[in-house]
Amino acid sequence: MKKFFQMLVAGVVLACLLIGCGSKDYNAMQEKHAATKTYRDGVWKVRYYSNLEEYAGEVKGVTLYLSVDVEQEMSEEDMLDIMDYYEFTRNAKWDNQNHYIGEREAEYVCYAVFYQGGTDEEIRRIKYYNGKEVEIPEEEQSYFPKPNMHSSANEIGEDGVNGPLP
Repeated sequence: MKKFFQMLVAGVVLACLLIGCGSKDYNAMQEKHAATKTYRDGVWKVRYYSNLEEYAGEVKGVTLYLSVDVEQEMSEEDMLDIMDYYEFTRNAKWDNQNHYIGEREAEYVCYAVFYQGGTDEEIRRIKYYNGKEVEIPEEEQSYFPKPNMHSSANEIGEDGVNGPLP
C-alpha cells in the first residue's frame, strides 16, 4: 500500500510539472478567441481604450471604456465576443509563477460604443457587466466614450491595446 501511495504522489507531481499544475495556456486561449479572428480579419479596430482598476489590497473591480471602429459587417454576437475578450484579458488572474489560472473575483464592467468605420456614426452601445450584456441606466449614458475620443498609437500599441490584443 505504501508503495502504491508513493507511486501515486510521484505521478501527481510529474503531471503537475508537465502541465503546469492546472495552469491554462493563456496565449492559446487568447489566440483561439473569436474576437481575435475578427480583429485579425480587419473586421474591427480599437478607436479608444481606457482601463481603470479599483484596489483594496488586491484588484476589486475593473472598468473598461472602449470604442471600436467597425470596418466590416459585424453581428451582435461578434460585438459580444469583443466584450468577452476584454473581460478575459483584463480580468485575468495569475499565480505567483505568472501562470494564468482563470478569472479574478473582481467586478468587471465595460462601457463600449461601436462606430461605423472611421466615422462618428454610432452603431451600438453595450454595457457588459460580469459576463453579460445588461441594460444601460440613463444616468450611465455619459460613461460611454464620445466620438471624438481617440487613443494614440502609443496608448494602443502595435498589436492592440497596452499589450497582447487579438
